[in-house]
Amino acid sequence: AKHDGHDDEGRNATLPWLCLYTAKSAFLFQISYSPSSSYNDPSSSTTIGKLMECIEPFEEYLLHAPSSKSSILRIRPSPACTDMICPPGSMAMLTSDYALVLYHGIAKTFCTTPLQFPPEEFGEEEEETFVDFCFMTTPSSSSSSLSLFTMMSILFLKSNGHVYGASPIVFDSTIVSTKLVRDANTFLDGEILRLQHHRTETENKEARYRMCRGGKQFLLDAFGPSSSSTTAAVNRNPYYVTSYIASSGTDKSSTIWPIQLQGPLLLSKTTPAPTADDDDYGILSKALVMEYFGCCTSANVSLDGIVIASSSSSNNKILSFGIFPGGMTTLLPRFAFETLDDQSILDSGNYNCGAIVECIQLQEEDCVEEEEAMYKNALVTAGGGNGRLNCDIVMDPVKNGMLHVVSSKGVFTVTTNVLSVYAHNIAQDVEYNSNTSATPSFMRQQQQQQKKALEVQTNAWSCLEVSGGSGVEDEEIYSRDYGTPAKSGTGGRVSLSGVVVSGDAHLGHVLVATLSNGTMEAVNITAAQYLHEASVLDASTSLTEPKTNNKAVIESDEALKVMQSMQPLHEQLKPLMTKVVASLSTMGKIVGGQTKPFEANASSIATFISTKEKCEQDIVLPLQEMNELSSNRMNVLKDMHAHQEKQVQQLKNMIDTLRQRMKVTSEKKMIAESNANVLAQRSAAVLAASRDLLPTITEAEREYFGQLKRYEMNVHKWESAFQDVQNKCTTLCDGMDPNITSCKVNLNEEHIAQCFDLLGAEGKLLKKHGKKIEKVESMMKELVVSSGFGENE
Repeated sequence: AKHDGHDDEGRNATLPWLCLYTAKSAFLFQISYSPSSSYNDPSSSTTIGKLMECIEPFEEYLLHAPSSKSSILRIRPSPACTDMICPPGSMAMLTSDYALVLYHGIAKTFCTTPLQFPPEEFGEEEEETFVDFCFMTTPSSSSSSLSLFTMMSILFLKSNGHVYGASPIVFDSTIVSTKLVRDANTFLDGEILRLQHHRTETENKEARYRMCRGGKQFLLDAFGPSSSSTTAAVNRNPYYVTSYIASSGTDKSSTIWPIQLQGPLLLSKTTPAPTADDDDYGILSKALVMEYFGCCTSANVSLDGIVIASSSSSNNKILSFGIFPGGMTTLLPRFAFETLDDQSILDSGNYNCGAIVECIQLQEEDCVEEEEAMYKNALVTAGGGNGRLNCDIVMDPVKNGMLHVVSSKGVFTVTTNVLSVYAHNIAQDVEYNSNTSATPSFMRQQQQQQKKALEVQTNAWSCLEVSGGSGVEDEEIYSRDYGTPAKSGTGGRVSLSGVVVSGDAHLGHVLVATLSNGTMEAVNITAAQYLHEASVLDASTSLTEPKTNNKAVIESDEALKVMQSMQPLHEQLKPLMTKVVASLSTMGKIVGGQTKPFEANASSIATFISTKEKCEQDIVLPLQEMNELSSNRMNVLKDMHAHQEKQVQQLKNMIDTLRQRMKVTSEKKMIAESNANVLAQRSAAVLAASRDLLPTITEAEREYFGQLKRYEMNVHKWESAFQDVQNKCTTLCDGMDPNITSCKVNLNEEHIAQCFDLLGAEGKLLKKHGKKIEKVESMMKELVVSSGFGENE
């Protein structure tokens, strides 16, 4: 809610509605305070407030929840933009039993549950649970015929990094631009007319036709006849329409239809590509929170962006930037009465239509177990952070492409141009491909060379850190600004409990953090970003300095260029001084007039007023501006001096710590050297004893054993060859039939006699060789017995 009061006549001022929630309860507070009390006592750091009203918006639903174990996962306020104004106090709640509950504001005080999906559809494992959701808020600059559907869409995040969507989500009494509703109706009417005559051709057209009919009916019931595209309807309410959402199931309005979960729109492992520098990138992580990153349009290409924060196994935070195509793939209204076939067909159109295009890791300092337990305290952010997750993302209200990752240990600030770069590159590719067919080949090469693809530039730095001390001394909160660290003064550990980023013109671009001990710390985000960029440029210059000559070093001194980008004081004062000197020289000496006041006429008064105005415009105002510039520059120099003194003191402390570590290391080195000598002597004694115990053989025995190994290898080879011959013989013998087989050779008596003589000679040779084999066998047996490998028989 956004109604603030002002103390114009001594009345109390009212703060915006504040929502506080735990896992089981949610409260909506209205708090007032008296600004005059803080004005009367400027030294007081606190203002006494008064609780005007307390509402439990989701009390009825939580008391009658389907499951007794139901708990609150996340509560987010209704989206805010110029084309859609939600009622004060409206918000959405995601519960652990997978239900999205809408509270329709403090004026209506009723809740609806447009989306509730059974857990068995997605599994009950930890990696299959839903952990967060976010609205898709489209800026007015990127409005199109489908902008209303984008504003009515919502995204869901699972712990494994998958992203789902749902539409429509509308709060009761929401004020919407008539043009957006009329354009959405026109789009649906065109789709219905296009599909009406061809819907029976394919199942895809039939399913889309029924979806458009349902979306058309919802717009008619939610925004009334005034949202129609007819001229008479527009004349009744030409600028804005108000939504109507039925509060009970007895109404036959389509606004009570349960909506259908769509997707997954994005399949992600929430893990960057593994690198050689950091092993943590190769480990799967658990998704924690998600934020809508905005919409970017380049030429005819429109992209929606999201950012997902996940936690790795080493408790480091990983940011994943994803994109979704806009235009015709925007989520359209779908309802739970779809058939399974229609659901499958419609989901296939948007299945995994997004992609993770950038991933970075934010490495936090290691801490002991006691600190880990302490850091699990609840974390509150301006965006309605979930305390159980100990992490949240706060979008910067001033700079596009900047966000802040908040945890109990500190705040990381991230800037990126990933959305605009991919929109530009995709638009260039689309334009090049569309002109390829009508362009000659020699001109295509020239166009391809002229096409310039932008590069993604993502920077991240620690904007605020909570140091992890021992708990005895005061803790320090280090901010990446010119300021000094803030002391806790309690003697115990502190953690970050709340963060908000101010976009107010009077306060400036400031991040305000609340600590667990009640103190507050403010960080100038612009100054911190300037110091980070200067340090990065200085580091890059120092790395490239040894590889370049003196002239190249001077030209590439980017750090010096950044410092010189701040205009010197004398250049700022020079035009003002010139103006003052010129005015004084033309004015001459001013003396008192002789005319008495009661004798003054119109001409003398006009002369006096003209002289006074000229003095104020040409002398007094420039002098005041010079004074303001000098004071601001003095404050900047003081802050820089204090920051440099703090850095010098930190360097001195680091030097002292390194000296102590070197002293301890030298002592350990002496002890290690003495222990190494003793171990060397013991190792030498063990080596000598082992050599004495090792059995030794002669050279002849070594050669004999080598021959035995060779014989063994030959035997194995001969056995395989013999087995092959035996198998072949067996096959031949089995194939021969003695009753059929007959000799086909006709021999005379002389040849027969020669064959018998040959057989007799072969028999004698066989007997001779048999005796030799028996002799060799006996010799082998004697050799085996003499070698000790056998016994006498």
